Amino acid sequence: MAIAGVIVARLVQAAPELKIDWTKMPTYNTIMAVAAGVGLLLAGLAFTLFGALNYFTHIGLIVNTM
Repeated sequence: MAIAGVIVARLVQAAPELKIDWTKMPTYNTIMAVAAGVGLLLAGLAFTLFGALNYFTHIGLIVNTM
């Protein structure tokens, strides 16, 4: 509980300095580029996982029918 009190006290002291600089905020294009990158990364991981499971499934089928 003491740590939370210290954090709150420091935030209250720094409050006048906490101002949003709207000129340094990310633009719509930056946000969309990051969203597209995350989407492609997740799709790639899902496709890789599917491919790995598919590969091991077919190897098992081939070995068992030899």
